[in-house]
Amino acid sequence: LEEMTGDLRESGRGLSGTLRVSAPVTFGEMFVQSMLRRFRKPHPDLEIDLRLSDRFVDLATEGIDVAIRIGRLNDSALIARKLGQSTLLLVASPVYLAERGVLANMNELTRHICIRDTNMRGDGAWPLTEAGETRRIAVSGHYLVNSARIARDLAIDGEGIALCPDYVVRDDFATGRLLHVLGNVRGPVLDIHAVHLGQRRLARRTRALLDFVARD
Repeated sequence: LEEMTGDLRESGRGLSGTLRVSAPVTFGEMFVQSMLRRFRKPHPDLEIDLRLSDRFVDLATEGIDVAIRIGRLNDSALIARKLGQSTLLLVASPVYLAERGVLANMNELTRHICIRDTNMRGDGAWPLTEAGETRRIAVSGHYLVNSARIARDLAIDGEGIALCPDYVVRDDFATGRLLHVLGNVRGPVLDIHAVHLGQRRLARRTRALLDFVARD
């Protein structure tokens, strides 16, 4: 009833109330926060509550209106809109490759220093695909981190080879800070979705945000 009354009040003016959004940390810092600023700009009475976490939050328990999720969706109770995809790529700095040698194939990863992102599910091996065939390569190194951005920063500093989302390293390819290792090999392709609870009726501000992120 409150949402219906709010919709009637808002019909002649901008959106209002609080919109709670969840997103992965690195993706949220790089893209979601700027997208939300653009969305809120014409709505001065709208409050944005952005919560960044690399865990899959429970939308109902934590009162989240919209969550941005990257990877496999396991919760069938959620309604999802696909926004795009991201591919994980092997990257290293020119300095590291000059010191340790250029790789000829993915098997050689076992003798290189690798920076492991613990947000990846599984046993720590990297699932890599070449010519349509996927194999899991066991890697090791000095750093385990739970941030794609930190893995990228360590790779830039010559600390090893990282497996990073393309959106994190795209600019570094252009500047030459990082090189794409084994260009014919890629990591998993991850879907990016905006998800919300399967309610019969969404608040007007939630519907508006879902439409905005689908277009943005």
